[in-house]
Amino acid sequence: LVVQDGDSLRSLVNTSPREALYTPVYAPSGHILYQRGGGEDANVWALPFDTGSLQATDEPFIAAEGAMYPSVSDDGTLVYVTPSLTGSGQLVWVDRSGKVTGTIGQPQESMIWPALSPDERHVAVVATDQNNSDVWVHDVQRDTKIRLTFDTASDGFSAWSPDGTELAFHSTRNGNYDIFKKRSDGSGRTESLVTGPTRDWFPSWSPDGYLVYAGTENGTNDIWVVSLDGDKKPVPLMETQHQDLFPALSPDGRYLAYQSYQSETNEVYVTRFPSGNGKWLVGAGIRP
Repeated sequence: LVVQDGDSLRSLVNTSPREALYTPVYAPSGHILYQRGGGEDANVWALPFDTGSLQATDEPFIAAEGAMYPSVSDDGTLVYVTPSLTGSGQLVWVDRSGKVTGTIGQPQESMIWPALSPDERHVAVVATDQNNSDVWVHDVQRDTKIRLTFDTASDGFSAWSPDGTELAFHSTRNGNYDIFKKRSDGSGRTESLVTGPTRDWFPSWSPDGYLVYAGTENGTNDIWVVSLDGDKKPVPLMETQHQDLFPALSPDGRYLAYQSYQSETNEVYVTRFPSGNGKWLVGAGIRP
């Protein structure tokens, strides 16, 4: 949690190693309420806070268990969402009219972020097993699945390499979100791709070996790119004062779609890749 006082003062208020903190809101009771963790492990915490010194005055405590996305009214009433990722999910094929035409694999608990492999023979998902979020790979033809990651940290949002032999994913195993890769058949060790003191997440892999992702190196979520064959030095593709997230490359690698909060609402834009020249508004929406 970071507090910003105009343009002059920016200071760290609270941190939680290996866990993400979301949606801070100030309550008139003198607390900052925020979500800690995700999915079934999400809780709303309250941090005693002094608006004069812009500092925490005591240790945080749980205000609501099994709660997400807090909001507080002027009279101090807390409203929140309960996690909806529990229960078994089933991967299905759906045609353009929305009709289900078939199933993939067996049901699995709390599946999100499905990603189809380039040859359409496997689907990577993020699923929760024993309260741990990991990347799994479902075999379309055999209806089997393998677990790709085993770290106790939160692993998620995978992207296939162009040849389908590797998966990039983000993980909190270093204390904040960084990006790693592992062979899609589960063999070998996990390798680091992008690491740093700030959040790097939501990777997308181009056909010619570039990795595009959202990074917070400059205080807001910007779109960054790194060559996996060259010096592997990340460079910003676009730097704005807005929150730019969920970069998604087109199949031919010529265009990049992304989510941006530029007009007081989330919208989807498209730009040329890798130049970043030109910008076209697709419409209101998220996660292209």
